[in-house]
Amino acid sequence: MSRQEDGYGVSSMPDLVRKPLSSNPAEWGRYQVEIQGSPLEIVFLQGDITDLPVQTDAIMCPSNIFLQQGIGLVAKRFNEVAGNTPFQEAASIAEKAVKGGQIDSFYGFQDAQSFAVSPGRLAQKGVKHMVFSALDNNWGITTEQIGKAVANTIQAASERGDTSLAVPLMGTGSFHVRPLTTLESVTGILKGVQRYKETLSAQHSQNALKTLYIVSYTPQEDLTNLSK
Repeated sequence: MSRQEDGYGVSSMPDLVRKPLSSNPAEWGRYQVEIQGSPLEIVFLQGDITDLPVQTDAIMCPSNIFLQQGIGLVAKRFNEVAGNTPFQEAASIAEKAVKGGQIDSFYGFQDAQSFAVSPGRLAQKGVKHMVFSALDNNWGITTEQIGKAVANTIQAASERGDTSLAVPLMGTGSFHVRPLTTLESVTGILKGVQRYKETLSAQHSQNALKTLYIVSYTPQEDLTNLSK
């Protein structure tokens, strides 16, 4: 399958339109969807989400239900590159919610609630926010959870005026009870885009986001047969 071919089940979202690739060698997929009459570019990139070859206003950090730590292979990189400040801010949000009775001290945040915090040292790369999304990964992450998390993350970023957001593949690591395939993870992310679109339509809200980057550490040539 060539670089231009679709290996990610994108056709499952009929309102996505394939677009020509840019000259960026890290890019191997580009699509467009209309949200509230405005285009949202969905760009697939391969690389380190903390050191992308593109500018992004916000980066998603999947976390546990108390926002205390990141989930997945990217968590270590976030700690190394962003530093402790974003994680401390996120944990503080959960601590205040427990003390205030907004969330249960055992069950934490539910439905993949998402919160934007400062980017720590990622500000040096032009990042404005890290968005922590609470995922219950005790029994493995599902595409439904990913969809909720991505929808909430896009909304949190858009509400702060961010025009670009990078999200990592989720649930594919070997430490999960049942790791997702890359196709399943991407499908979950695209479900999140659709969920966000439907939410905005119901709320008659405006969308600020212009570009969504879906980032994988895995080289593109290893992901060419996912649709088979």
